[in-house]
Order: sequence, then C-alpha cells, then structure tokens
Amino acid sequence: MQASNFFAFVPDISSAKGAADSIIRLLDLTPVIDAESTDGKSVLGETVKGHIQLENVHFSYPTRPRTQVLRGLSLTIEPGTYVALVGSSGCGKSTV
Repeated sequence: MQASNFFAFVPDISSAKGAADSIIRLLDLTPVIDAESTDGKSVLGETVKGHIQLENVHFSYPTRPRTQVLRGLSLTIEPGTYVALVGSSGCGKSTV
C-alpha cells in the first residue's frame, strides 16, 4: 500500500526535478550586458538639460532574440515636460 502511494508521486517528482534543473541553469547564466560596468560615457559633472531623444531604437531581450520589444521607436522629450509610457505587460515600457 505504501509503495503504491509513493509511486503515485513519481510524475510530480520528475516534474519538480526538471523545474529545479531549469532554475539552476537560469541562475548559472552570465548576462551579456554587465550592469556593473564602468565603460561608456558618464554625465557626472556635466550640465544635464533633460532633453531626451531616441531615434529608430530596436531592442530584443537576449533570451528572446526573435521577439523585438521595440521596433523603430523614435521619441523626443523636451526639458520640463512630462511623459507617461503606457501599455500592456511586456510591451517595452521599462526597457525604454
């Protein structure tokens, strides 16, 4: 009886092992973009006016290279103005 109860959980145990393996692989990944890199231009010590301009921006996440989140986004934000980015989940608001 106990063996029968145990074997009823074998499919769940197998699924849990597969999920755990996927999580471990994900945690072991090294991102392509180094968030702590000091390379690139710094604006510290410069006068920043707040004029933001994006021209023809394209972006897709490394985990989904075939799915473009941003496709030719062009946007100009003048100093002293407010802009709200709205849209459905996953449409690129945070990426912008």
